[in-house]
Amino acid sequence: FQQGRYDEARRSYIRVLLAEENNAMAQLSYGWAQFALQRFDVAPMALRRALVAEPQFIDAPPDPRGLYGGAAAFERHYAALRDYVAKKPADTEATFLLAYLQYATGDPAAAVQQLDRLLAVDGVDTLAYVLRDAAAARVATPGASQNVPEL
Repeated sequence: FQQGRYDEARRSYIRVLLAEENNAMAQLSYGWAQFALQRFDVAPMALRRALVAEPQFIDAPPDPRGLYGGAAAFERHYAALRDYVAKKPADTEATFLLAYLQYATGDPAAAVQQLDRLLAVDGVDTLAYVLRDAAAARVATPGASQNVPEL
């Protein structure tokens, strides 16, 4: 992943998941590989599976920037997702992905805004409600330790 070989990384995560389907870190990393490949339809599904398998990722989201070899590649992918969501605001799954990314990279207020927008469209998305509450709690207590696991 750090060398920018995202498809190769994706395949590696698939091999891990075939052996350990409930491996939440592999599910999350698979989702970040899909994000890097701009597969904004698949990445949120992997992310959701990871959050269900490891609820700690909701309260202490791992920062995906640690997967990257440098900030420029991450920023390109992040910009691509923001552009995609701006062009397709009805895509609630991509919005969920963007919100989690904002939360995981230290902008819980932006995550709350995205999740509020998502929930206005899809009011039955329980995981979005849970994530919104966690991000809102982080906004209410800035500087709270995240105890974020390394990626």
